[in-house]
Order: sequence, then structure tokens, then C-alpha cells
Amino acid sequence: YMPYKGYNHEDGIVISDTAAKSMDSHHSYKVDYEVNPNTVARKILLKRYFPGKFTPEQLLKLDDSGYAIEGMVMDFGDPIYAVLEKREATPEDKILGRLHKSLVNPYRLVSEEWGHHERGTIVDAHTTSSNVRFFVRSIKPLEVGDKLTGLHGNKGIVSLVLPDDEMPTNKATGKAVDLVLNPASVTSRINLGQLMEVGAAKIAQKTGKPYMVENFSNTSNVSSVRKQLAENGLSDTDEIIDPKTGKSYGQIFGGPQYILKLYKTSDQNLSARSVGGYD
Repeated sequence: YMPYKGYNHEDGIVISDTAAKSMDSHHSYKVDYEVNPNTVARKILLKRYFPGKFTPEQLLKLDDSGYAIEGMVMDFGDPIYAVLEKREATPEDKILGRLHKSLVNPYRLVSEEWGHHERGTIVDAHTTSSNVRFFVRSIKPLEVGDKLTGLHGNKGIVSLVLPDDEMPTNKATGKAVDLVLNPASVTSRINLGQLMEVGAAKIAQKTGKPYMVENFSNTSNVSSVRKQLAENGLSDTDEIIDPKTGKSYGQIFGGPQYILKLYKTSDQNLSARSVGGYD
């Protein structure tokens, strides 16, 4: 718990590269296409009427109907399905058709592409008379913008992923810390449980035994945790140094803590505005 160059201001969280790599998350997506009387599911026609839409490598991931083949690995922009639907000729089409029939496209392309930057695998492709359903699974690495939380409502946004050798380092152990959290967020949320969790975790780590907390009891408050830390030759702070300069940050509160990655990842949290000046 310490300020870090402005990167953990407000709800920002600074995380080491090793810790980030340990927080890959598994995701599953469902994609549906509703078959209708105008549907023409023939890849050969797709290639004829929309020849430049997809690359030959992308088309190899589709079956003859234009549906992704089970087991195929999707890269960003790959079609999960790409089918044609008949369309009514417009007045402009009719005029162009008199010049040459090749100037009029009797179909429109209906497709959905894989829109995530991590790769996805088609684990199931189920077809009925009126619906085609795909299940796609992916493993998403942690990245800037993702949301993390402890068990005490101490949530925040990853603002910076740093190489381990640049993270603040415990002088006694030589180990880089995993995360740097904003100490001001504790008092602003009044969730002191996270501090007691860190202290209790140090005790559990030293003794090799779970630290049991009795519900609705006052036996595990700040003073009792501090007393037990002292009894085990421990402190709630450690000397932390800057690995680049060797300069000491002083005695900094820290220790083990449960941290979870929340479902709301950065690619679901993007927005844009274009409304003129912004102050």
C-alpha cells in the first residue's frame, strides 16, 4: 500500500508482469444466427459475390454453408458465420441491371466476426432448421483497463503492468511486490478488513496454519492482529526499495491478500464521445 508515481491515484492498480500473467481468465461466448426464408448458406456463392470480404485463410475456417467449423481457432476479424440473404432489387438496381446483370448483387452479406484480440476456439457448432448456435471459448490475459478486487469492496482498475525488475521490491527478500494499491482508498471506503486480512495472512504464512476468524466476534480486530504479528516476530510493514535506484521507500504496509479478476474486462468497458469541447 503506497503511492506509485501517480499510477495508482484513485482506483488505479499497478501490477507486476508475473502477477498479470497469473490472472488469465477463461471466457465463453454464445453466437446465434437465425435462419430465415431468405438465407442462402453456400460458401461458393459468398466467394463469388463478395470476393474481397474475407481472405482465403479465413474462408478455410468455414464449412460449405459458411459456418465456422468446430475446433477452428478464431483470430480477430475471422467470421464465425458468413451467409447470404436474398434482397429486393432497388430502383437503382433495376436501372443498372438493364446495363449488365453483373452490376446488380442479388444478395446481402450477413456475418459476425470474432471481435476479441485474444484467440477463440469454436467448441460447439449446433444447427437446427431455424437456428445455428456457436460456442466460442477463449483465454483472456490481464491487461490495462481490466478490473480487480479484493474481498472487501477494494476494487480498482489496472493502470500499469510493469516488468518485475521495475516493481518496488522487498529489501529483505529481494522479491518484487505483485501489486501496488492506493493507501488512501482504505480510508475513503472505510474497509479496514483488507488491512487485517494482510496481517492475518502474514501470520498464516509464518505458522503454516489457516488463520481462523470467528464471525461476529471482536477477537480479530486490529490490535489483536498486531499483537499476534509481534508474537510471531513479524511486522505489518517491510522496507521497500526502488530496484532502479536502490533508494528506500521506507517501511511500507503490505503482505498477502486475495485478489480476484472481475468479469468486466477492458474490451467491455470502452466508450467514446464526440460532443464538442470537453473540459
